[in-house]
Amino acid sequence: MKKLFIALILVVLSIGGILGYSLWGIQLTEEIVFNTTQESTLDQFIESSMTPEQWESGLSWAGIIRNFKTIAPGKYKLSAGLTPWKAIVLLRQGDNSVLLIRSDEYRTIEGFCKSLSNELAFVQEDYLNAFSQLAPLPLTTTYIFADTYDFRYSESPEKIAQRFKKIHDEFWNAERKSMAQKINLTPEQVYILASMVKGETKHFEEATIIAGLYLNRLKVPMKMQCDATVKFANEDWEGQRISQSESKVISPYNTYDVEGLPPGPIFITEKKYIDAVLNADQNNYIYMCAKEDGSGYHHFTNDSRQHINNANRYHRYLDSMNIKE
Repeated sequence: MKKLFIALILVVLSIGGILGYSLWGIQLTEEIVFNTTQESTLDQFIESSMTPEQWESGLSWAGIIRNFKTIAPGKYKLSAGLTPWKAIVLLRQGDNSVLLIRSDEYRTIEGFCKSLSNELAFVQEDYLNAFSQLAPLPLTTTYIFADTYDFRYSESPEKIAQRFKKIHDEFWNAERKSMAQKINLTPEQVYILASMVKGETKHFEEATIIAGLYLNRLKVPMKMQCDATVKFANEDWEGQRISQSESKVISPYNTYDVEGLPPGPIFITEKKYIDAVLNADQNNYIYMCAKEDGSGYHHFTNDSRQHINNANRYHRYLDSMNIKE
C-alpha cells in the first residue's frame, strides 16, 4: 500500500512537472502579431499562430486553468521568450496597444483615411464613410486638425469620426464663431483660407499678414491667385514657379481662374493657422511676392507697379539660381 501511495505521488509530481514546464518553461521562439477586428476564441488564435506544438499545448492548458476562452478585438504582439502563462495574461488584458498617427501626412481627408487604413483594422472606405457623415466632401477635411493622435487598432471608424467631431466642436466655440462672422466667413471657409495661408508661407509670423491680404482680395473683389491652390490643382507639390499651362488648368481649385475660395482645403491645417485668419492683420495689401533672397519671406504692397517690380526681381533671382519650375 505504501509503495502504491509513493507511486501515485510520483505520478502526480511528474504530471505537475510536465504541466508546470508547459506553462512556464516553454518560450516563444519568435514574435507573434495577432490582429482581429472581432472577438476570437483562443482556439482560433492557436490555429492561426503557427507556433510550436508544445507551446500551443501550454497555452491551451493556461487558458483552461484561467478560464480564458475569448480574445477581445485588437492588435496583440507576443514577444519572443514569452511563456504560455504570460501570453494568457497579456491576451486577457485586451488591446493595450496605442498607435500614434499624424493627421497631415497627406493633404486631405482621403489621405488621412488612407493613413488610418495603413495602421488600423479597417479599410480606407470605412473611415471615409464615417467621416462623410460629418460633412460632405471635400468639407469633411475641415473636421481634421493637423496634429498627432493616438488610436486603438480595433477602434471603429464611427467612434474615430465622432472623436474628431468633438475636437472640432470644442475648438469652434462661440467666440471663434463670432470672429468668423465678423470677417463674413463660415468656419469651413475660415479653414479653407487657413490652408491657403499655410501653403503660401514657410514662416508662420507672416500668417496674419497673408490672411489679411486674402481677406482684402475677397472684399475688392478680385481673384485669390494663390499659387498653393494651383499646385494643389496640378498635384505639383515641389515646384517654385507656376507655369502658364499650370495657371490655366481647369479645376475649381485654380484660384487664378475661379472666383473666391476653392471648394475645400488644400492642406490638413493646424489650429494656429485658423486662429491667424480669425486674427488677421488689418492691412491694405492686395499683392505679395516672395523676396529675392531665397528666405521664403515676402514683399507686401497695395501698389501694382511696386508688385511688378518685386515680381521681376524675384524672377531674376530664380533665373540666376537656374530654377526653371
